[in-house]
Amino acid sequence: MPLPFPIPKDLRQLLAFGASVGIEIRGADLEVAVVRVRPAWIHVLGRSTIRNYAARPAAEWGMEYARFLKSVGAGHLSATVLLPRREVIVRQVALAGVAARDRDAAIGFQLDALHPYGEDDEICSGWSLLGPAAALVGIVRRATVERHSELFTEAGIAVASFTFSAAAVHAAIRLHGAGSTGSARSTGSARSTGSARSTGYTGSTGSTGSTGSTDSGRNGSAGQSGFVALSGSASGAVEVYGESASRPVFSAEFELTEERATVLALAELRLAPETAALRLEDVLPKPSVNPVENDLSRNALPYATALAGACPRLAPAANVLPRAQRRLSSRAVFVPTVVLAGVLLLVAGAMWGYSKYAERRYLRKIAAEIAKLEPLARRAASLQEQIDQVRARAQLLDRFRSLTRADLDALSELTRLLEPPAWTTSIDLTGDTARITGEAPQAGPLLKILDSSAYFENSAFDSPPLRSANGEAFMIHASRGTRK
Repeated sequence: MPLPFPIPKDLRQLLAFGASVGIEIRGADLEVAVVRVRPAWIHVLGRSTIRNYAARPAAEWGMEYARFLKSVGAGHLSATVLLPRREVIVRQVALAGVAARDRDAAIGFQLDALHPYGEDDEICSGWSLLGPAAALVGIVRRATVERHSELFTEAGIAVASFTFSAAAVHAAIRLHGAGSTGSARSTGSARSTGSARSTGYTGSTGSTGSTGSTDSGRNGSAGQSGFVALSGSASGAVEVYGESASRPVFSAEFELTEERATVLALAELRLAPETAALRLEDVLPKPSVNPVENDLSRNALPYATALAGACPRLAPAANVLPRAQRRLSSRAVFVPTVVLAGVLLLVAGAMWGYSKYAERRYLRKIAAEIAKLEPLARRAASLQEQIDQVRARAQLLDRFRSLTRADLDALSELTRLLEPPAWTTSIDLTGDTARITGEAPQAGPLLKILDSSAYFENSAFDSPPLRSANGEAFMIHASRGTRK
């Protein structure tokens, strides 16, 4: 699965770790190329041709394939298989305004309208982005995929992907960030005609009789204005791949001369007629090590297929093989994941370490501020204690001043309550009690009279009243001011 976000060119090359086997089904033969990709170089580990595979027992040519992989030290690698052009219908789907998480659903919603097969004809499909607003979609009959899958499984070959030439070349060009991605133009299928037979998908409706494809993508590494690249097919026809601003990807097979095929391709791409045609190997990333048997001028498609399968997360090619049947075995594809995981761990460790350092630094600052302010705090506490003492003294003086006033009020109240002919011989006032000694014609009612006042309560005789010459002598004590 490709990464869910665009990768800058420099970062894409930095993360280019992988290895893959590219297999092109070329007529009756299988063309096999093995590559190892690193950020600074690409090594072709080997190239081999398995002759007449379809007519031989699968176990026989499967052993030949296994011996070849073992000889180049790539026995653990899975393969990316390039299906014959005539078996794949290629379409472009616009994705303008579609969020990344909804692309698969948007393509699936349009899938039934992209092929000419009936409802009873099951299909397999795969897609790869041509940019943020378009995707390149490949559609194959399920029976075709199962036939190839069963054949490779019987031969003991681990297959990770079934793809097609336009998607493989488009991905291979962008492996080291040489190309950019962008919008695409819609394509369909129809048979072309001319002075010689030409095959390709160029219309807007499907046709099961067509045997080629034209697709749309974005300008590659061969130039800002576009390019046309030629190669030979198994049948001797001319295979054309091109990119331009007006038609971002064009892929077709023509049974014409190279000159005539170039003229038609330039017209389709809307490039200047004097634009010189390149060879397909000229637009692909150059291998640092390439064995003699890997003659890219003769057939570069197995090499491009292997490049497309080496780093599927960085430069994905459309894969029509159902996910349940894919067998991934390249260990190098996990190198970017391991590197990113390591970077993530380093960042997490650095953040954790910095948080501890920042916490200690913050605590040191707090301790310094506390030490700076502690003398002021002690002085403030001392001043507060002195203030409390002065306030207590002031309150005590206020209470003393209020006692005189309270005693005068109590004496005034007693003078009012004990009217003549009653009289007193002594009045003893304390903070909470009053003791009264005197004589009255009748002493008994005095208790009720004192309790009726707001200044006195709970009045009682210290001893029973005594008879005297003028009435009764009494000694009364009462509580002061609790009801005031």
